[in-house]
Amino acid sequence: MQKVVAHWRGPFLRWKVTLPQPARLFKFFEGGLALSHSRYVTASIVKTINIFDRTFMSENAHTPYLTIVLVLLGLCMSVLAQANSILDLPYANLGSCDQKDKLRPAQKVICDASDPHLTHYNSIVGAMMEYDGAANGNYINLWRDLPMDSPVQKRVIAAQKAYLERRDACGKDYGCILRTEKARTKELYAQQEKLEKAKLACLTQGWETAGGGPLEQRLLDGFNIFPWRMVTLANGWRLQWGTMPDQASIQSVALLDSKGRIQALGTAENLYRSQLGQRLLEPVLRIYVANVKSLVEIVPVLSSWAAASSLGFNQSCDGEERSKCQAALAHLPRMAVYDLHCKARKTTLSCGLPSPAVKGKVEDIGFYSQ
Repeated sequence: MQKVVAHWRGPFLRWKVTLPQPARLFKFFEGGLALSHSRYVTASIVKTINIFDRTFMSENAHTPYLTIVLVLLGLCMSVLAQANSILDLPYANLGSCDQKDKLRPAQKVICDASDPHLTHYNSIVGAMMEYDGAANGNYINLWRDLPMDSPVQKRVIAAQKAYLERRDACGKDYGCILRTEKARTKELYAQQEKLEKAKLACLTQGWETAGGGPLEQRLLDGFNIFPWRMVTLANGWRLQWGTMPDQASIQSVALLDSKGRIQALGTAENLYRSQLGQRLLEPVLRIYVANVKSLVEIVPVLSSWAAASSLGFNQSCDGEERSKCQAALAHLPRMAVYDLHCKARKTTLSCGLPSPAVKGKVEDIGFYSQ
């Protein structure tokens, strides 16, 4: 397994951006949902996209993409053609400081400023490099998640063009460049977050928690802090998780395959740091499986994550610390497993699945950090 913080590589001296990027819940328009087998786009869906396009808000709006939920719900049972290569994407930054003829004016300014041998090389230059990569990476993510050649995708491309022109207009004003990059990154974060939450609604529509509330809302509570944490496994699967602000005991988790299709969703209460000191409340871990055939692969991954959470994450399971990680795996709470395809759509025994007798790997616990 390898840990991933969704890095994007900027053009500046082969700089690797470490600013966390939004971890996408799954590539909605590439390969489709695990719960869906439809291969068509209806006229009503196209109409919904057009309505969304007409109501698309300007870059200066505080709440862009207000109608994104309508679009995504309309597309829940559809799969749209999507280009896979960013070479098809206008205004994606693919150059480097060694190829200045391919860079825009603002990028050349940052390249000139990023020489570490110059006396004025400082933190603002590093920040410009980071946010350049962040804005570019988020733009690529958003483009890939939207219907290919749709009006709304074209608006996103136009907005990126306008952002680059605003940044170029800053000239050699480093502060202006950085403010422009930060504003664009924040805007793209907000748009991506709305997309992710709308996709989650597609999967869990009608499902109830054990307490009778909507499962969608419970998952969103645990995914409240954005961007979410993400780890990529050796087989290409990705595990993403989040927590509730100021209440780390409320967590949500999602497991995706290498094609971005959801395999399982999970909720955890009182699990975080539950094996460190006295426990006030019993931890509860519930898993909602979208692909039952992969259950024997799903359970070990989520077990290792749960063990890491119970220890507060950021663990080293080598040497003397290995016994602590082994104990955490051995004393996990029982994992309640449910079939997300169940017609009753309730967190009850009628939708329950037997949990296979497989365990997580001790060495995997150390890969989960936050």
